[in-house]
Amino acid sequence: MKICVLILLSAVLLLAAEAPEKRSKQRELDELRRDISALEKQLADAGARESRLSSSLEAINEMLSLRSRLLGELQSERESTESQLKSIRKKIEEVHRDIRNADEEILRLDNEIIRMKRIVSDRIVYAYKHKRWDEFRILLTSADFNQALVRKKFFKIAAARDKRNLELLREKQNEQNELKALKLKREDDLSIADEQLEAKLNYKERLIIEAKSENTKLRKDKAEKQKLLKQVKDDQTYISKQIAEKKAAAAEIENIIKKLDEDLRQREKITYTFPDVDFPKLKGNMEWPVKGEITSRFGMQRNPKLNTWVENTGIEIEAFSGSEVRAVASGIVTVITYRRGYGTIMMISHPGRYYTVYANLDKVYVGQNSPVRGGSVIGTISGDSNKGRLHFELWAKQDKQDPEIWLKRKG
Repeated sequence: MKICVLILLSAVLLLAAEAPEKRSKQRELDELRRDISALEKQLADAGARESRLSSSLEAINEMLSLRSRLLGELQSERESTESQLKSIRKKIEEVHRDIRNADEEILRLDNEIIRMKRIVSDRIVYAYKHKRWDEFRILLTSADFNQALVRKKFFKIAAARDKRNLELLREKQNEQNELKALKLKREDDLSIADEQLEAKLNYKERLIIEAKSENTKLRKDKAEKQKLLKQVKDDQTYISKQIAEKKAAAAEIENIIKKLDEDLRQREKITYTFPDVDFPKLKGNMEWPVKGEITSRFGMQRNPKLNTWVENTGIEIEAFSGSEVRAVASGIVTVITYRRGYGTIMMISHPGRYYTVYANLDKVYVGQNSPVRGGSVIGTISGDSNKGRLHFELWAKQDKQDPEIWLKRKG
């Protein structure tokens, strides 16, 4: 029974141990909120001149990205809180069950003690009245002196045994009473923790509703500014700027991949989390990250408007705006960031030093450092009107791969 209580106590201590991790998560959320506030100020300071529309729109895109990431972190935190609630409620049920079992055991022992007290009491009274006569009778009824000594010895052993039984039963009763008091105390502790988690869950739900509302407002603002931008979409200066931003973003992605690949601890963590994933076997049979058609392939691609060649480090998959994006394999979300030219970017590290990159995301459904299973929804794609494009990359160690070779052929 003591073991059960220690297990329950460890559950309470575990919640206390999670405090530093929660503080770290809170700092991350606060940092995201500060970044969003800074962008809001930048957007408010921007003039309405057409020459600054592009920068204004980019600020809105970045703000949307940060808010989407914030929403993903809040949803992840909410799921964690719900899991803790479920665990604590289960522990409380176990406490109730253990207390009922303890009450039954104490009642049984009480009855046993009453019965034993009656027996021992009768023996004490009997011994007090007949002690001399019993000793004399042992001598008279014994066949010889040795038999008399043996009988007297067993008589004393029986008396000592009765006394010890009573002592043991009393000790057991005290032990059970202590356990019952301790369990009741732990039940109070868990109830308090349950109430605190309920309040925290409600708080997180309010934050999620608030974040969704803000995202809706931002998308409306973004749609209005995109209408004004249509008149400059064909401008070569604007297109050149977009290409330059994509080149810079591609270089940054490559640097991030290199840093991830050089982090031995991160690789060990991924392998430990998903030891059953054999990534190379997915080649040619990998599920698509989004349902759509490839509009830009891997390698050098020609821009027809500028008549220039640009390297594409992945592929572009066109799909309906808001389409679900799924992880192509199990791994850990190691990076969620924003880069001009690619928008919101998510990187997933897989066992064997493989990495997948999902860019131009709209909503983000998972938090950074979260484990994800292959096929699970990680977000949605961003786009104008009904069409959107997912930029998808695949890396083996620090080498770019042609994702089209890995993806399952459409039959």
